[in-house]
Amino acid sequence: FLNNALTPLILYSKIEQIGEFFVKNPSKILILLFCDFSMGKNGNFYDSFYEASFKSLEFDPLRDRAHFGVVLNSSLARKCNLHQMGQIRIFGRLEKNLNLN
Repeated sequence: FLNNALTPLILYSKIEQIGEFFVKNPSKILILLFCDFSMGKNGNFYDSFYEASFKSLEFDPLRDRAHFGVVLNSSLARKCNLHQMGQIRIFGRLEKNLNLN
């Protein structure tokens, strides 16, 4: 629980990191936000998402059901079908949702 409370979000910069998540956690859900800090202001997308991920620990303290992650660049975001800053997608199984090409 403490590890999840200290790091409620996973930061992703490579598609391999997301693939590794699903290899280790095939039955879990991954909720991703596209938020590229190099593009300037991100509004309150990140802050709101961070707060939601932290709040979800009340219902899933061991992260048995879902993990929250942030996609850090537009190239990876496109592979995850995230096309706008602040867009959120929920993924259940890697092979059905992500473009690995």
